[in-house]
Amino acid sequence: MYRFFYHMELTSDSVNMEMLFKQARATYLAGELLCSAKDMIQFTAVLCQIYKGDVDDKFCLETLLKIQHQVAPPKWKIKGYYKSIVADYAALKGMTVPDGKCCFIKLWSSLELFGFEFLSCSEAKTSQRGLIGISKDKILFLSNQKAAKAETWEFDDLLDCKQDILDENVTLYFKRDRTLQLCLPEYSGVLIDCIEGHRDLQSTVPMEYWHTQSFHFDQSSHGIIAPAYNFASQFAKDRERCALSKFTYEDIFRGAKTFNPL
Repeated sequence: MYRFFYHMELTSDSVNMEMLFKQARATYLAGELLCSAKDMIQFTAVLCQIYKGDVDDKFCLETLLKIQHQVAPPKWKIKGYYKSIVADYAALKGMTVPDGKCCFIKLWSSLELFGFEFLSCSEAKTSQRGLIGISKDKILFLSNQKAAKAETWEFDDLLDCKQDILDENVTLYFKRDRTLQLCLPEYSGVLIDCIEGHRDLQSTVPMEYWHTQSFHFDQSSHGIIAPAYNFASQFAKDRERCALSKFTYEDIFRGAKTFNPL
């Protein structure tokens, strides 16, 4: 559903918001979000605010451990981050449940690899294994060779894609005579469908939505939003980010620059 997120009109009580929150929360609790420990502290703090309300004097480590199944991945060693979680949780005092869900989606959408759909593949010429990632803005190839940097292309630079059904290859043709030929056993059609899906949306979604990186939410009418809400919704802008072209396969899938609790 995140493929369509960037042009949704989200309000704190909309069906779209509720569906996105459930998807984001399920992905996070399954340990499938590629994010830093700092990100996880913030996600957990927002979920505490959603499910427990404002922090009080009775909230302690034992309480956090009891509700971990609701607010954090089960294999994450949450005990070591207790103080940081409580500090962020306390800063959200006054945030309503609908606004907390909007805030959670905002944090989710700020992740560097948000919106990428990854497929296992190999380069047809070299048989080099890796992953191809497709998003609304970028196409990313990650080789599994140690220290190999990611290759990136702008989605708008993609001129054509052709599928060879017999050997399950897909060739991507970019501007400036750049090409990428991939072998995707059993998944070549999925890659084509993914690319065509983004192209179809490009042709129907207004350009101001297509290229924007900012996601705006209407504030809730259910109660007064805590002053910390605006701070929480700007976490993405405050964090230092690593350019996609500097990522390696190991950085993303073995924890060097990102954190996967599993």
